[in-house]
Amino acid sequence: MDLKDNKEGIYGALDAWVAWEREFPIGPLKHALLALEKEHQWHRIVQVIKWILSKGQGNTMGTYGQLIRALDKDHRAEEAHSVWVKKVGTDLHSVPWKLCSMMISVYYRNNMLDRLVKVWC
Repeated sequence: MDLKDNKEGIYGALDAWVAWEREFPIGPLKHALLALEKEHQWHRIVQVIKWILSKGQGNTMGTYGQLIRALDKDHRAEEAHSVWVKKVGTDLHSVPWKLCSMMISVYYRNNMLDRLVKVWC
């Protein structure tokens, strides 16, 4: 929480933390994300998740769902749409309904209904 709110500061701190770990600390990172969520630190959640993904870790629907939610809460609907189109919405048969429902809500709240029709038609 005490780090400067910039990409370099967050990524540097995370890199320094995992440098001493034998295995990638996905469990402790999940706890950190939950703590950030309680504090409504949406921008930092986005930074941490993007860092995790850049390390080739956390490539799950849950991670992408948490990223889309944080982007939405951080008022970055365009970026949430981009994540949806590139990573999640390619095969809707394997996407949990909860995640689909969340993305429909993002489109609705941000008056992006034209994109909603394009994605699901």
